Amino acid sequence: MSFCAKHKTASLKLMFLGASAFSIPAIQCAAQLGHHVITVDYLPLNPGHRFSHQFVHCDVTDFQSVLDRAIELGIHGIVTFSEVAVVTAALVAAEFGLAGANPAAVKKMINKAEFRSVQEKAGLNHPMFQVVPREGDLPSLVKNLHEPVICKPADSSSSRGVSLVKDLNEKNLCNAVAFARQFSKSGMICLEHYLQGTEVGGDGFMQNGALVFAQITTKHKKNFVPTGHSLPAGLSKACQDLVTQEITETCRALGYLDGPLNFDVMIMTDRVVILEMSPRLGGNGIPLLIKRATGVDMVRETIRFSLGHQTEFCRSTHGEKSCGSLVFGCQQAGELSSIASEQQLVADVPEVFSYQSLAQVGDHVEPFIHTGTSLGYVAFDCPQSCRYPEMVKRVRRSLGIRVNSQ
Repeated sequence: MSFCAKHKTASLKLMFLGASAFSIPAIQCAAQLGHHVITVDYLPLNPGHRFSHQFVHCDVTDFQSVLDRAIELGIHGIVTFSEVAVVTAALVAAEFGLAGANPAAVKKMINKAEFRSVQEKAGLNHPMFQVVPREGDLPSLVKNLHEPVICKPADSSSSRGVSLVKDLNEKNLCNAVAFARQFSKSGMICLEHYLQGTEVGGDGFMQNGALVFAQITTKHKKNFVPTGHSLPAGLSKACQDLVTQEITETCRALGYLDGPLNFDVMIMTDRVVILEMSPRLGGNGIPLLIKRATGVDMVRETIRFSLGHQTEFCRSTHGEKSCGSLVFGCQQAGELSSIASEQQLVADVPEVFSYQSLAQVGDHVEPFIHTGTSLGYVAFDCPQSCRYPEMVKRVRRSLGIRVNSQ
């Protein structure tokens, strides 16, 4: 553990699980609110530690170790913006009697197989699905499914291990399941019918079983990998109401009654289907976009909630602004030979208001095949004269990413 003397110690100690570059804005927000921030991460050199008062060298998935340090430090709240740490955060909060989510609800929410089972039992909209255990007869397990089918690990995130099976023959299924299991600790796989429609994302907040705030974004993807979000989503009031109603009913069925929420929803001609949910705010700059577009600071309110304070969700009276994000990466593995600095990017594209890069020249990089191999994201305004696709082209060109293959 180390202490940064540059920060003034506050009376409320907030334990922050995760200290990657993507966590820096939230860590800074907590410090600016006057709290004593303790970052926890298994990587002592992660950059988020530079913005906290203290750091703990610990695996955020190791509940007992995190709990022991929380007791030792006498924390007043615990929060995370990382998918891998949501269960630990919920368990520690419950152990301390702090503000937080029901751990049982969190576990059901982040396991894709259990999540589908909750939807089915509650009579909620869901795709036809089949859970494949570590050992099982694939042909018999998929007899009730029809093509195409999505194959995904039940206990992974960031689009890792996801593939589309267009022809349900045994070879294709075995290959897809084997690929998914590379990213699964349990070996459990979820096969589900591929839904076609308009996919949207966004963040929300549950309070006493009510969805007190929700902001829907247009989700941009390449295959199954998110490449960005944009606001406004351009949905009718009736469609938005259907989405928020389905989110509310799903959270209640899960027992997730209080806390932040990230969601992915498929809008179809006759219904809306919740694809996935997570008990945290979304990544890839979604909270930044929401704040820019609506004035609602989801990060601030999540921190306030974790410390037991009353939350406030007041939208801007000036209407919703248009903005978007681009999640960027490279197409091949190798050494990163060129990428624009923040100063260079903003000079070339003045509409950029946030730039988070995980790599620098000389680093080894991997192909952008899931969110875990992205190199960062850029958030930008979309003036009326510039649509989202045009802004993306400008940003990509100005990033100037080049890789020397190895």
